[in-house]
Amino acid sequence: MVQRLLARTRTTGLRMLRSRIRKGGTQSLLASLLLLIVITPLPEKGAAAGVLTLFASLIVLAGVYAVATDRRHFLIACILGIPALLGEWVALIVRVPLLELASTVLAVPFYAYVIITVLSHVLREGEVSLDRMYGAVAVYLLMGLAWGAGFAFIESVRPGSFFIAAALNPDGVLSGADLLYYSFVTLTTSGFGDIVPASSLARTLSILEAVGGVMYVAILVSRLAGLIRLPGRTTPGG
Repeated sequence: MVQRLLARTRTTGLRMLRSRIRKGGTQSLLASLLLLIVITPLPEKGAAAGVLTLFASLIVLAGVYAVATDRRHFLIACILGIPALLGEWVALIVRVPLLELASTVLAVPFYAYVIITVLSHVLREGEVSLDRMYGAVAVYLLMGLAWGAGFAFIESVRPGSFFIAAALNPDGVLSGADLLYYSFVTLTTSGFGDIVPASSLARTLSILEAVGGVMYVAILVSRLAGLIRLPGRTTPGG
């Protein structure tokens, strides 16, 4: 009897700890994403490049922290996150285009895993808490970041896949900040037209991101509205 009570207490304690970790994790993840977006206009060279890499690293660490609710999630997040983290710093130090491309490729699977894991937490049954709101916004921002990394990869492999207005950038070379901006403009279906996809692949992926952004908001609002328990509302069969 005592052993069962201790085991039950230990299990309850672990669940509470995991819940706290997840709650703190979504807040940290959202904060790191917002900070990176704020400092994105910094030039991608010199000391500013180091600052950008530092904040990109914080997103990886916050992402691992947010999904590390059990050993399995922690291991998967580390397996995907550590190469992405190392790739960022190696690319910063060595400054070889191929390494910069590799760091971009390594980041996308990690972002995708964090998106799926946090989104499953946001959409599951239960109370609609502030923590879920943090997670929902973090997932939306991560989607923009992941698509931005994908666009940067396309532009690196096939230069000229995107066109930027000459008045904004006379040399026509798009930076990572430009493509991140384009990603969020596409995700929110703002469509300012200052950067446009020029290749068929870029156009196709842009369509997918725009559709995904609209569907995400629609599904999220519908799901969270369905989870809200209004006063006097009864569950089916109740």
